[in-house]
Amino acid sequence: VQRKPAAAMAPGGDRSQQPLRRTRVVEAKTNKGKRFLEARAPQAIEYVKKLLLVYGQKTSQDVKDVMVDLKHLRDVTECVHLTRKNPGLQPFESGGETSLEFFANKSDCGAFIVGSTSKKRPNNFVMGRMYDEKLYDLMELGVKKYNSGVTSKKIFSPKPCFAFAGNE
Repeated sequence: VQRKPAAAMAPGGDRSQQPLRRTRVVEAKTNKGKRFLEARAPQAIEYVKKLLLVYGQKTSQDVKDVMVDLKHLRDVTECVHLTRKNPGLQPFESGGETSLEFFANKSDCGAFIVGSTSKKRPNNFVMGRMYDEKLYDLMELGVKKYNSGVTSKKIFSPKPCFAFAGNE
């Protein structure tokens, strides 16, 4: 299938005149290639991202309680909780994300939560995702009032969900 050059297209850029491209099926020629393609194929049980819970330089008791409850909502094998304080862990600063990337890669986690407290941002959480062993995106949240609602330590869903409710 050959494509027409851009100059041969209709003046309005009508793409209906262009031939369709078909996706081709890749077939492996060697056993190693077959194993590689089987590993990349859709599977019945997909990979679940593990969650990394990390404390920042200062952490209040409210932040610790929220993080412990988040840990109890996940399965034991799907969550890594590091309880020491980490002074160099600043995801929004340049150069501060390197230690976070190291912790996430070391524990094979695809998502993380950093809990910290400061005078400017009390009870602060930074949630984010990792992609290809690099920091992908970040979200910052603040907690004003927290009541522990986790009474049982049962897992109700392997997929995380956040619900934001309030006037602001």
